Amino acid sequence: MARIPEVVINSQPNGEIDYEHLEQELSSRKHLSAIVNVNLGTTLKGAVDNHVQVIDILEKLKMRFHIHCDGALGGMLLPFIDNAPKISFKDYPIGSIAVSGHKFIGSPVPCGIAIARREDVKKIETKIDYIGSLDTTILGSRTGLGAISLWYGIASRGEQFAEEVSACLQNAKYLYDGLRQIGINAMLNDFSNTVVFENPGIDLCHKWHLANSGNWAHIVVMQNLSSSHLDTFIEEMKIWQETSKNNAG
Repeated sequence: MARIPEVVINSQPNGEIDYEHLEQELSSRKHLSAIVNVNLGTTLKGAVDNHVQVIDILEKLKMRFHIHCDGALGGMLLPFIDNAPKISFKDYPIGSIAVSGHKFIGSPVPCGIAIARREDVKKIETKIDYIGSLDTTILGSRTGLGAISLWYGIASRGEQFAEEVSACLQNAKYLYDGLRQIGINAMLNDFSNTVVFENPGIDLCHKWHLANSGNWAHIVVMQNLSSSHLDTFIEEMKIWQETSKNNAG
């Protein structure tokens, strides 16, 4: 939308940003300003980028920068995980962060929260005289239903968020361990509830509504998944694995 040329940075095998490649690309553009998107949980693998390391690279190169933290799901997990990266406007020179409301909070309609530094918000404020208010939206309006859903979710369950995060992480570890025990190649990043495993094929992907890309599929372990759900899935993965071995033999 802003028509700013983008540069795609390589990722590491776990999905985290390749910091060496980031520094190489930034070094060749030191005369420009940089807007860097830092993921607080990548879509496929749930990897959390190290924003402190990204900041160190930018400051070493003496570049002007704006760091945006994409916390669509992970932004609601990290504050409740011991020893997780701390995302703070006070302690770090980040510029903005976005969190989805329809993911962890569970709004029935897609919505989200974007938080930015006041000085940056003021640059896009427009006074609308006929409503007697300032507007900062791209389209000139926003849905009130999303705001009400977010308020309700936070007001009714806010004190339970830490417990919900803990349960999701425990179940994600339970699924990861269960898949590994039956010989399935699986991965679970630190501070993540996304379990990544080898793609079991179209039938299981359709049955369980698995997101998949290439050789990988994943399950994002949310509040609605119990250990009994996961046991059923692990058992079906075991059957798939045995069938695949028999067919290959």
